[in-house]
Amino acid sequence: MKKRDSFPRMLSVPTAKDRIVLFALKEYLHKRFKTRVNKKLPNSYITDIKKYIETYKKSEIYFIKADIKNFFPTVDHNILRKLLLKGMLPSYVNDLIMRAIKTETVPVDFRKDNKHIYVSDMGVPQGLSISNILAEIYLSTVDDAFASMNILYLRYVDDIFILMTTNRAKQYKNALIKRLSKLRVELNNDKSVQGTLDLLPTFLSYKISKDRISVSETNVQNLIQKIAAKITWLKNCLKDSTKRPKWIKEKKRLFEVFLEELNEKITGARSDIKNYGWLFYFIEINDISLLFRLDKIIERMLLDTKLVKSRPKKLKRLVRAYYEIKYNDGGNYIQDYDLISTIREKRLFLLKRGKIQPGKYYSDRVIQQIFDLTRKKNLHELEKDIGYKYF
Repeated sequence: MKKRDSFPRMLSVPTAKDRIVLFALKEYLHKRFKTRVNKKLPNSYITDIKKYIETYKKSEIYFIKADIKNFFPTVDHNILRKLLLKGMLPSYVNDLIMRAIKTETVPVDFRKDNKHIYVSDMGVPQGLSISNILAEIYLSTVDDAFASMNILYLRYVDDIFILMTTNRAKQYKNALIKRLSKLRVELNNDKSVQGTLDLLPTFLSYKISKDRISVSETNVQNLIQKIAAKITWLKNCLKDSTKRPKWIKEKKRLFEVFLEELNEKITGARSDIKNYGWLFYFIEINDISLLFRLDKIIERMLLDTKLVKSRPKKLKRLVRAYYEIKYNDGGNYIQDYDLISTIREKRLFLLKRGKIQPGKYYSDRVIQQIFDLTRKKNLHELEKDIGYKYF
């Protein structure tokens, strides 16, 4: 088990009563600090980068990629309180906020006698619904200072990316360090890079260059490993029938179920008007050659199993999914759970995915429960496929 200070981070899970209060606080803070509510998705930042590069494509473009070191645990409570006071919040709201971030995060098996060990005068616990808006408020002075400069300044939580057409990266970095020091936080030197775009910096797991927007190699490998794990699952199910649903007897039927699930990993899915999956996250790339390469890798991995002699006709392609999403809103190529509305449609979906036994009676309530669980599990897996944990 990881320790509270171990990588990657300690998450604070509030009690049910606390969640109600924290939700109310979040809604209140969003109304009082409307300009600080970050509603932009990661893709929007990449769109801004693409526009900037296109505007200054004839010029040399320089960048600063910076990361705030251990940001959430090092937020100074006194500074945060002063920034909140500028928002003219009632004293009881300020008191609730400070009590929320000062409340100890303790392990399940802690002893009350040792509660003092977990008390801290610094930091905003990660996992609270108010953590993000407090982070935005805390860094607002830095954002405002750089927004007025003739550069492209982007910040997503504690990741900062700056583009400029003059070779003043050193000066801007020093200015950033100075601004952050006033908030008693600092840059992570190990993760801070500067130079021209020839160095292929990454931001939000995108790989940025002047000619091409692609995916970082780590996230490319992450998708390949996820696909390989799915193929391994198929091979194991073929070897050991106890690892598959007991009503799936035929290998052909097992392969059909596998292909349905593999296709969803390739294309992603939609639910409640939200997009999920690797390709949806990286939809702002223009490196189509990468998608062709990944399609060939997936095909080769399937052929190497000797389970098929040629590419399955129903196997979907990343390249086509990309164009369907970009120019046809997904069309019928992307799994859209919102279109599965009736119990009959949900029953057919579950049969197709091998989640219920053919010929067996299931009540409407049970069908709804199995469908909801299946959808939740599938979407959770697609979120994990992204390989970039953002708030």
